[in-house]
Amino acid sequence: MLVFTRHLAVCLICAAAVRADASQFSLKAVAKGGASITPTNSVTASPGDQIVTEIFLSEWARDLPSGVRIMQARLDGNLDFISGGRGTVLPCHWDGPWNPVGCSSPSQCPPQFPICWPQHGCGGPDRNPPLCAFIEEDRPDFVLFGLGTITIVDTSTLNYRFGSVADDAVGVADPGHAVYCGTLILDVSLDACGTFVIGFTAGESFIADNGFDPRRVEPTLEPLTITLPACPPKAIGCQPEHCTIDARIPHHPDFPGVRLNDHIVVMSFTSSTAGMTTSDFQVTIDPDDDFVPGVADVLVSDASATIVLNQRIPAEHYTCIRHIESDWQCCLGSLPADADWNGTSDANDVAELLDNLTGVFVPPLLMVRCDTDRSELCTGADLLRAVDLLVGVDSFAPTDGDALTPCPPN
Repeated sequence: MLVFTRHLAVCLICAAAVRADASQFSLKAVAKGGASITPTNSVTASPGDQIVTEIFLSEWARDLPSGVRIMQARLDGNLDFISGGRGTVLPCHWDGPWNPVGCSSPSQCPPQFPICWPQHGCGGPDRNPPLCAFIEEDRPDFVLFGLGTITIVDTSTLNYRFGSVADDAVGVADPGHAVYCGTLILDVSLDACGTFVIGFTAGESFIADNGFDPRRVEPTLEPLTITLPACPPKAIGCQPEHCTIDARIPHHPDFPGVRLNDHIVVMSFTSSTAGMTTSDFQVTIDPDDDFVPGVADVLVSDASATIVLNQRIPAEHYTCIRHIESDWQCCLGSLPADADWNGTSDANDVAELLDNLTGVFVPPLLMVRCDTDRSELCTGADLLRAVDLLVGVDSFAPTDGDALTPCPPN
């Protein structure tokens, strides 16, 4: 949305840009948690804090010797508000999707933002961004203080735009110190952690003078860094990969009690896993089964954790190892003879193994699919062992027609 003062809109200048090294736009925190702080472009905050920030312009004497008449500062909100660790740092009263959703009726809005607000799309009941993004023209340190001005604050997207133009064809000389250009109030979400950097959009933040053909200058841009407590490590991957199906024999051919399925999973994380223990992980079986392995040990190294189960995973189930803090799990299936990984063991799996041996697949099938006899090689013997598994030879129960339930999500 656009917020106008003095009932007049203006098209901000679009002349070719001139690079500048002296003038600067800076976003600084001036208050946190309701208390004023010394203006700074690097602030430490806590989840749930509200941070008042202000845009400042400084040192334009060399770039615009005839003075500033026009300024526009546009925030790089599409990425920076959400690109920190976890959670969000968003303008207060935004209460809408990161990317605006246009609508003409509430039925077009997503469930979490069910209200169709006139002119600016879907949002929640708290949506009112102009309350948190504005320009105080009556402040003595305002860049165009004392002049008739037109100001614009555009909050239609997270690329908030602050603009001011002097009515009179006069420019303001550089006073030798930073001057105020706008206010932005930010809310730190309760689940926020890590570091957020909120800055300006290059090429769309500029100042210009009062000439007939105004000279436009792009100041250097100093962002605001908000540092929150470090994020706990978050699980992002695993080996074997999530939903891998082990088509190999699940136990020794002559001794069913000698289980051969995997019992080790290596999870990768976003940061150091130092200090993780067995209590950080939970094992479940899908579908439910009386046989559920436990976590015997966790070995950490840099940003990975090796989870060692106290028993081998059971056949014809998915075994899921969940990192509790991340609420993320890695599920491994076992379905003897299911070489084509369609979740069902049948004669098609024998054909899959034959195609693999004759070079149909490039690259060839993974060992977990084609090495049904666990010889560490994929050979013709694996076709015979797949048939054994399907019909139930030696101590193996027949698996022909057996199927896995769909792989549980991460």
